[in-house]
Amino acid sequence: MIRLLTFTNLYPSEERPRHGIFVEERLRRLVATGRVAASVVVPVAGRGGVRPTRASERHGIPVTYVDFPAVRGLTSWINPLLMAQYTQSAVADHVGRFGEFDILDAHFFYPDGVAGVRLARHFGKPVVVPA
Repeated sequence: MIRLLTFTNLYPSEERPRHGIFVEERLRRLVATGRVAASVVVPVAGRGGVRPTRASERHGIPVTYVDFPAVRGLTSWINPLLMAQYTQSAVADHVGRFGEFDILDAHFFYPDGVAGVRLARHFGKPVVVPA
C-alpha cells in the first residue's frame, strides 16, 4: 500500500467547504482503490502561527491545517519558503501521529509544489506535483 501525504492549500475545511474540492475528490478516489492510504497537510495563508495547528478528519482522511504568514500581493514571491518553513514541524508532528509517508503529493505548481519539493527533500521522500 502506498502511503501518500498530500500537501496543498487547495483543500476544503469547515470555513471553506467547497475550496479545492477537486483535490479532495481525487484523493478520496485513490483511497477507495484500497491501494493508497492518505493524509493531508494544508498550509493556510494568513496569520502565521497565531492560531494553533488544527487537526481534523474529512471522509476518513486525517487533515492538518497550518497557518503561515502571507500578505496578498506582498509575500507571493516568498510564499513557498514561508509555507515550507511554517509547516515543516507540523509535517513531522503529522507523521508522528499518522505514520510515515512514501510520497509527498503537492498541489499546485506554485507555491505549493515549490514548498512541497523543499519538504520532500527535508524528509528524504520523493515528490509528485500534479497540476
